[in-house]
Amino acid sequence: MTLQQTAYNKIDMLSDKDLKILLVLADELLRQQNIQENDDVEKKLSAFNELLEIRKNNPLPVDFDFDKAKDEALKEKYGSFT
Repeated sequence: MTLQQTAYNKIDMLSDKDLKILLVLADELLRQQNIQENDDVEKKLSAFNELLEIRKNNPLPVDFDFDKAKDEALKEKYGSFT
């Protein structure tokens, strides 16, 4: 019997309450190892692709000054620091 089969057999014997605890533990182990579920990765990839599409359809002017825009936004939000 493989390790996975042994795990499946033991999981099959757990109550619903114990199974929920096991799922929480598995999620935590995956989080600690930086393993994300496929749905999460797909959502992030989809959002990124949407941003790229917006950027492609709404290009910034050639002379756009990022630092100036950032400084103006900070001044508008927080006021002057000087």
